[in-house]
Amino acid sequence: MTVVGLFLALAVGLSLGLLGGGGSVLTVPIFKYVLGFDAKQAIAMSLVVVGALSLIGAARHWRAGRVDVRVAAIMGGIAIPASYVAARLAVFISGAAQLSMFAIVVCVAAISMLRPRPDDNEAAAPAHLGRLFPAALGVGALTGLIGVGGGFLIVPTLVLFGGVPMKVAIGTSLLVIAANCAAGFAGYVGHVSIPWANVAEFTAIAALGIFGGAQLCEFVSPARLRRGFAVLLLGVGIAVFAQSGRKVKAAAPDGRAVADTIDPARIPPDSAIPHDSIGASIRRGMALVAHTPDSLPQNTPTTLRCVSCHLDGGRRAGVVSMLGSYARYPRLTVRENRVASIEDRVNFCLTRSLSGRPLPNDSRDMRDMVRYLAYLSTGVKHEDWVRGEGLPNPVPILATDTARGARVYTSTCARCHGVDGEGTGSIPALWGPRSYDIGASMARVGVAATFIRRAMPYDQPGTLTDQEAYDVAAFVLSHPRPDYPGKAGDWPKGDAPTDVPYLTKNHTPSRPTPPLLPHVSE
Repeated sequence: MTVVGLFLALAVGLSLGLLGGGGSVLTVPIFKYVLGFDAKQAIAMSLVVVGALSLIGAARHWRAGRVDVRVAAIMGGIAIPASYVAARLAVFISGAAQLSMFAIVVCVAAISMLRPRPDDNEAAAPAHLGRLFPAALGVGALTGLIGVGGGFLIVPTLVLFGGVPMKVAIGTSLLVIAANCAAGFAGYVGHVSIPWANVAEFTAIAALGIFGGAQLCEFVSPARLRRGFAVLLLGVGIAVFAQSGRKVKAAAPDGRAVADTIDPARIPPDSAIPHDSIGASIRRGMALVAHTPDSLPQNTPTTLRCVSCHLDGGRRAGVVSMLGSYARYPRLTVRENRVASIEDRVNFCLTRSLSGRPLPNDSRDMRDMVRYLAYLSTGVKHEDWVRGEGLPNPVPILATDTARGARVYTSTCARCHGVDGEGTGSIPALWGPRSYDIGASMARVGVAATFIRRAMPYDQPGTLTDQEAYDVAAFVLSHPRPDYPGKAGDWPKGDAPTDVPYLTKNHTPSRPTPPLLPHVSE
């Protein structure tokens, strides 16, 4: 971990020692914006840190007799399963949306810290344990979704409804937070890779900071420090919200972070294609998509068809669906930093995903394929989005193991794609000279893993875990495949995704580039 990261870990610990709570909420933005981890990784890592630090604090209060185990068990019994379920459901929520929710909660926490704090010796209200249920449910869900402990909610809840004095409420809340974090982290296991060395370093330094902060309490004004920290939190919350908002807007062209506006059922079925000259063109385009190598042998030397990725004729939602895609063009493509037409997009697939040659824009084949795409966007305006369009909500980044991936391939994939990945019959090759080239989106491990997780095995989609999908994707992508001429010019602004497997401007691949074979155009 960097010196800055270690310093911030110490600052988190000092704030906890000085204030008794609140500081650990900074771990998510530190992991995300300072140390550069993915949003979901940052949240999962924060759960480990917050849980460990809360357990340390709970132990100190336990020794002083300031933990009510009965109330903790009641509240934890509700919050723990809520935290686990929320963490499992978080895989269906974009990281940007989670960060937006986090920002709102941080702002609420900051405002609560600015309010006058009850005296530690203030008598507790009469117990109303039934009222703990909604609060515990909400706190558990927040912990699992966004990685915060929620002490600013738990403490007043315990005082008002648990019949617990303030000092005991603080100690009890730490025990509940530790249990919630453990449950929330369990919900992320298998979905997110954890850099344990970084987490261990951060937690150890923060723990030292807690003890240091406790020794400094007598030299500073807790009330003034609390107000200053609340202002800092409010600024952090506003900054995170603004940053996550920009990320949602930037992601909009891919349809991954915008609200769905069109139900796919509104797109007319193939049976409704008109029986006229336009309908004949649409049907021919549909046939080209379904039987690409047979129909365009000069353009597609691979065993892949358009529907090898765009399943069910491009209609299967959430799996590279083509519904609504025609309405997206013309559009700015980040990969090439230019405005692309729908014809450009078709040729992108032909030259990269099918390792072939482009079609002339004014050819009959191109016209018919574009008309079929237009039919799949019937009733969709340019600003609309179709539910499940493209490949939304990618599987979170995980560390891979090609040896594990080889075992998954042998047991699950080889029966269709062949032992050597050469394909069988109409089943496409996954590597070798007749597979997709290095410039295809599917050559990126994150894209391939998401597709595999959603769509494979073909007869049992969704049965692989996230980790299995990543491992088998890494195994497949470690094999030789066709080169793509001019690939070094991709992402000319230097903003290539981290899993791009070849050198581009300001980008070095994080894994070895596989052996490259000649492209048909060379």
